[in-house]
Amino acid sequence: MKTIVLFVTFILISFTLFGCTTQTPDSNLSTNINSNTNLQVPSNDCDSIDTTNSRDECWMDIVRTTLDDSLCNKITNMKDDCYDVLAFGKDDYQYCGMMKSEDHKSLCYFAFAESENNYSLCANATVENIRDECYYEGAINNENKSYCANITTPLTKNNCDALTFNDLDATIAQCEMMETYGGSAPDICWTEVARLEGEISYCDNVKIAQYKDVCFMTVALEIKDYTICANSIDTTSKDICYQQVGIATDDTTPCASTSTPEIQSLCEFSISNKQ
Repeated sequence: MKTIVLFVTFILISFTLFGCTTQTPDSNLSTNINSNTNLQVPSNDCDSIDTTNSRDECWMDIVRTTLDDSLCNKITNMKDDCYDVLAFGKDDYQYCGMMKSEDHKSLCYFAFAESENNYSLCANATVENIRDECYYEGAINNENKSYCANITTPLTKNNCDALTFNDLDATIAQCEMMETYGGSAPDICWTEVARLEGEISYCDNVKIAQYKDVCFMTVALEIKDYTICANSIDTTSKDICYQQVGIATDDTTPCASTSTPEIQSLCEFSISNKQ
């Protein structure tokens, strides 16, 4: 989609900047423009042309040379083309807002959003599908899915939300897909994400209680932090978690957090006598 939009934008800009004219500019006009260092426009030359389109083309030729925005007022049917030339000729997106065609205006803002990597400009695009594609490109080019929240077209938003930029995003997308099937598979998947990131917040996605406790213990062992064991729901799971972290770290300190003196003693013994 990015390639298509950029190609279309390029064609529009190229046609505007170098557009076909059926009329050969008056030789005196060309001489006056090239020889006048102040680029003053001989107004009577274009004004004397009878047909509107030919007159507009005459003024457009001068605008392309001078980038004089006051000349857009002299143009009847090609005002948007005039502002297009000024926007890209002066590298100033403010001219996009002067365009009457909503499509032309939206594509203009889209082009500047990409060229300046400033996707806040997408909000100025009034055509929904162009605005949504603008935000979509922002998400891709910046690897930032927060842009997806601004998209209103369901299909484009779904595609944006499904974007993956690294292994973590790919795994999370897989876990979310598994949730549609239910069972323990998504819980196991979220536990693996929690382990990879060393972050217990992912355990909140685990639905089955016993798997949630396994998730907490998995993270506790991964980052060797016994305090995480306190999040376990089941008392026995907590005690096992404290013991396992103690064994992994060769430290009896976690045993003091077990539920009873007897279990604490057993915990300390298992750590002291581990093979």
